[in-house]
Amino acid sequence: MKLAMTSRRLVILDDHVPLAKMVEFCAQVWGWNAVWFGEVKAALEYFDEEIRIDAFLCDLQMPLLDGIQTLAYLRAAGWHGPAAIMTGKPHLVDVAAQEQYGITAILPKPFGTAELFETLDGLANLACAMSRLIAVPSNRNISLPDLS
Repeated sequence: MKLAMTSRRLVILDDHVPLAKMVEFCAQVWGWNAVWFGEVKAALEYFDEEIRIDAFLCDLQMPLLDGIQTLAYLRAAGWHGPAAIMTGKPHLVDVAAQEQYGITAILPKPFGTAELFETLDGLANLACAMSRLIAVPSNRNISLPDLS
């Protein structure tokens, strides 16, 4: 198995440490330059600092901001890469939110490595196609929400 990419950057946002570390490890084994964050604020700060983030994989239910709200901030700040939502409650992600915020995939929990690979491969293929079409802004200046 090989993902269609070369050194793509993936941000993983999940507050469940064992799952997040497994996802990060698998992504790295499959060729991603993956980084995991357990809190929304740290992930948003990373997006603001990094020049190129190719894909985003986020848990739906996070403290302070949920995955869809986090993605809404990223979209408003000008990041338009592919994004997938992990959730144990896929019925909570409605079609309107998927379309409005460009959610590429829903990864229902629990999932195995085959489902994870399929989701990451889809993100990689889309990121590769998008990189040919969209100029990525070098400075997003994400206005961080008040998360206190």
